[in-house]
Parts: sequence; structure tokens; C-alpha cells
Amino acid sequence: MKGTEWVQVGNEGNIVNLDVGENLVMAIDNQDQVWVRTGINDKALEGSKWVRVPGHMMQLSLYKRQVTWAVDRDNRLWLRRISIGSDPSPVDPTDPNKNCQKMVETTKDQVFVVDCEDNLYWRQGITD
Repeated sequence: MKGTEWVQVGNEGNIVNLDVGENLVMAIDNQDQVWVRTGINDKALEGSKWVRVPGHMMQLSLYKRQVTWAVDRDNRLWLRRISIGSDPSPVDPTDPNKNCQKMVETTKDQVFVVDCEDNLYWRQGITD
């Protein structure tokens, strides 16, 4: 394993979900609060601080820097487009299957969702 060393970037200790995108780190704590790591750049890869994002989510998945998919406390699926410097408020929820969702994961141009009955759904086209 290459690399230098592990560097502590916070002492939050209550993070239950974490995902990393392109120069973006987001986390959910044990009270379903969403946090984003700010100040990440080529000279400070660890970032500078955690900032609270409005809303309560149970799970999230990032795709690059522009798109976050998440599941909220009411098992609704959310899609949030992020632009650098944009307002951190989430966009309106989208629920393509009109079902209860409990997990979402993104990769490349695909989204996978597990509903509350443990059925797995797949879609291509991650940003719409």
C-alpha cells in the first residue's frame, strides 16, 4: 500500500455515512444531518472544515462533483445537482418508482436503488 500517512481531518466521531466525489466529501451524522467538507483543493486535499447542509438524509451517494443522490428520513429519493459556488439547498425530490427507497448508489452514468421491499432497481442517466 502506497501513500504517506493517515491524517485526522476532524473529530466529529458521529458520522454514519460518508461518500467521496471529485474534490467533494459529504457525510451524514447519527442525527441524519448532512455535512460537506469545504476548502478542498490541490494544496489542501484534506479540506478546511465541515459545513452543515440543509435537510436530513439517511444515506447518500456522490457522482463526481455535480450530482448527489440521497434517501431522506421518509424514504424518499432525492437528486441534487451541485455547481461550484451554488446555494447548498437540495432540489425538489424525485421519486421515479413511487416506492419507498432505502439505499442509493451511483457509478459512472448509472444509479442503483434498493426499495423498502429489498428490490433492486437500475437506471442509466445519472443527472436527470
